[in-house]
Amino acid sequence: LWQRIKNCLNPDWTTVFNFDYELGRQLFVAITVVDDNTNRENKTMGSALFELGAVLGKKGNTQAKKLSNGGILFAHVSKSEGSGELCLKIRGIKLKNREGFMRKSDPFFELKARRSGLSTASWDTVYRSKPVMDDLNPDWKEALISLRVLNQGHHGKPIKLAVYDHEKSGTHLLMGEIITTVRELIAHGTFTLSLRGRPSGEIMVERCQIIDDVITRNTIDEMRTISLEEGLYEDIPPVPMPMPMPMPVPVPVPVPVPVPVLVPVPVTTNPTPAPSTTLVTETPTPLFRSNSTEDVTFVDYLSGDCDLVLSVAIDFTSSNGNPHTPGTLHYLGTDGCLNDYEKAITAVGSILQDYDSDKKIPVVGFGAKFDGVINHCFRCGGEDEVDGVDGILEAYRTTFSSGLTMSEPTILAQVIAAAAERANSSLTQALQNGKQAYHVLLILTDGVVSDMKETVEVLKEASCAPLSVVIVGVGTEDFRKMQFLDDFAEQYEIRDIAQFVEFNKYKGSNEELTLATLREIPDQLVDYFQARGIAPTAPIIVDDNDLVPEQEDEIDLRFYFQQDGEIVVPARRIS
Repeated sequence: LWQRIKNCLNPDWTTVFNFDYELGRQLFVAITVVDDNTNRENKTMGSALFELGAVLGKKGNTQAKKLSNGGILFAHVSKSEGSGELCLKIRGIKLKNREGFMRKSDPFFELKARRSGLSTASWDTVYRSKPVMDDLNPDWKEALISLRVLNQGHHGKPIKLAVYDHEKSGTHLLMGEIITTVRELIAHGTFTLSLRGRPSGEIMVERCQIIDDVITRNTIDEMRTISLEEGLYEDIPPVPMPMPMPMPVPVPVPVPVPVPVLVPVPVTTNPTPAPSTTLVTETPTPLFRSNSTEDVTFVDYLSGDCDLVLSVAIDFTSSNGNPHTPGTLHYLGTDGCLNDYEKAITAVGSILQDYDSDKKIPVVGFGAKFDGVINHCFRCGGEDEVDGVDGILEAYRTTFSSGLTMSEPTILAQVIAAAAERANSSLTQALQNGKQAYHVLLILTDGVVSDMKETVEVLKEASCAPLSVVIVGVGTEDFRKMQFLDDFAEQYEIRDIAQFVEFNKYKGSNEELTLATLREIPDQLVDYFQARGIAPTAPIIVDDNDLVPEQEDEIDLRFYFQQDGEIVVPARRIS
C-alpha cells in the first residue's frame, strides 16, 4: 500500500492499517519513504522496520525511528474497536475567504480522531478530502470513513472537522473547525465553523449514515473504490498538527487490594541453603471472568501504564549433563551456536522484554551446590537484575564459572514463591504511583519436578499474586507427568497461572514456541486485575518531541518473483 503527499517534509499520512495481534507472534511492518518525482526516477528518502509488539510496548504505544538519510518516522499502535463505515456528504456555506482580494480559497476538509490520555489529548487526521477550487460554497464528494479509525465505535466520542484553504506550497490555511460527534452528524443540520473564536462559515450535512450490515456490505467496496479514485487519500500535504492540549481527564483511582505477605526467599550466590518458604496469603482467587459490558482486553492494560515484567529461573541440576561435553543440554560451544536453554531464553525473552519499560530482569538458578550445600534459589550473574535478553544469556553463562556443582533434585517451589513475593511488592509500589505491573516467571528445566505436591501448594497460593508461570521443558525427558500444571487450577477452582510447554515439540519454529508459551498470559493478566476491580489506567499520550528516536538501518525493500509467481519482499537491512 502507498499514499502520496505533495510538497511536504512533515507528512501526516491518513492511512491506517489493521492487524490481528497475538502475544508471541512477531509482526513486522516495513515502511519506505520515497520522493515521488514526476519527471525523473523516484528517490528513496529512508526506510524503517517496526515490530507491532515493540511499538505496543513503548510508552504511549508510539515508537520513533531515525532514518539514515535524515528525518524521523513515527508509528503509533492502538486497539481497534467498533465496526462499520460512516458515509458522509457535506458542503460548505459562505466560508471565510483566506486568499485575499480578487481570489477565492480552495477548501478541503479533514476529519480527526481524538487520542486521550492521562493529562493530554491529541488529534490524528484519519480522512482528508479533495479540494474544491475557487469556491466558498464547496460541495464535497461523498466520503466513506472507517468507524474503527474515526471513533472506535463510540458515536458520542468527540471528533474534529476542520476546513483548510489548499496551498501548493503545502502550508494550508485554517478556514475554520468544529468539534462534534458522529451522533450529532447523523442528526444532520448545520454547524458553524469557528476561527480564532469567531464564526467563519457553516457546514451543512446532507447525508450521514452508518453502514454496518450484510445487505449494504457489497456496496461498501464499490464506494471505497470511488472514494479512492476521487481523493479519499488525496495528494494534499497535511496541516501541521498543534501541540497536545491539556485536558482534564479523570484518572481512575485503583481499588486497594489486599496482597499476600510472603516470607522472602534469599536470592544469592552464597552457598547457604535457601530456607523453606512459608507463605501467608489471602484465600486463592476463584476462577473469574468479568461480566462487565466493557470488553476490557490485554491491550487496554498495555495502552495504559502496565508493565509486563519478566523473570527467569534456570535448572542447573546434574541431569543436564556436563556443560563442557558436546551434546549435553548446557554445552557452551565456541562456534557461536546456542544450546536449547539459550534458544528458549532468546525466543521468549525477546518477546516479553519489549513490554517492560526498563527491561531489568532478575535471573535465578536452582538445583546446584555451593561448597557442598544444595541451593534451590540462587542469583545468576553479578547483579540482582540484568539488562534484557543479552544480560540473561551473560548471567547464565557466567554461572558456570561461579564455583557451583550441578546436583539434584529438581525443586521449583522456592523460585515460584520468590517470584510471587517480588510480583506482589512490585504491584503495590506501582499502584501507589498510579501505575500497574504484572510479572511473568519463565522456568527452564530438563526434568519432571521432584516436589509436585509442594509445587501445587505454592502455585495455589501464588494464584493470588499478579503472576503467570511458564515452564519450558528442555531435553528428551518424558514430560507427561507435568500435565498436572495445566489441570490443577480447574481442580482447585482457582485462577489459572501456570503453563507447561515442551521445547522439542516447537524446536523448529521460534514463533510456534513463543505462541504456545505465551498464549495464556493475556487472559491471565486481565482476569487478575478484573477480579480485583483494577481497571486499565487511561492511555498514555506522549508528545513526539519527548520520544527518543532509535537509529534505524536502511531497509532493502526490493521484491522478486518466486517460481510459483508469488511476490516476495525480503526486507533486508543494508549494512
